[in-house]
Amino acid sequence: MPPKTRSQDARKTDEHSNPEQAQTYDQIQQKLNDTRADTNIRFHKLKEVLDALVFRVDSVLQNTQLFTSETNPHQVPHQPPPAPQYTTARDFSVKINGNNEGTPPYYSIRRPKREFLVFKGNDVLKWIYKCNQYFDVEEVVEHDKLKLASYYLDDMALCWHQNFMRSLGGQIVP
Repeated sequence: MPPKTRSQDARKTDEHSNPEQAQTYDQIQQKLNDTRADTNIRFHKLKEVLDALVFRVDSVLQNTQLFTSETNPHQVPHQPPPAPQYTTARDFSVKINGNNEGTPPYYSIRRPKREFLVFKGNDVLKWIYKCNQYFDVEEVVEHDKLKLASYYLDDMALCWHQNFMRSLGGQIVP
């Protein structure tokens, strides 16, 4: 800190008013410095160990490649594919979902949980629209849509659906 700043003036005032507190502060500061130095030493040792490990793995890989090229001289050495570069989140999702160049996905990303709206009998067009969006996003199979939607009926809509299903007498709704 530059000399003659307010915080240093306040520190000097505190030191004169409470020497025990200043001593405790100095002890804590010393412990912090010791801990920081110890952490830096450990970090550098860990870095050296990792560098040595990487060197050993690289040498083993090179020896393996030399051995395979000696046993089969016509075989082209295997080169790992370059890591894909994603520029946007949309590009990433397209690559993951397998919509790139007809290749199947390696794994799928779990989508965020969406709640299915409960229908109580009013604003049916809005509810149907939301249901269709949910079915599209979650890729619900056609024959499961009615069963899933009926689970989220409530109040008058639920009563109507129960009466409708009873009136069918066990017939399956297409």
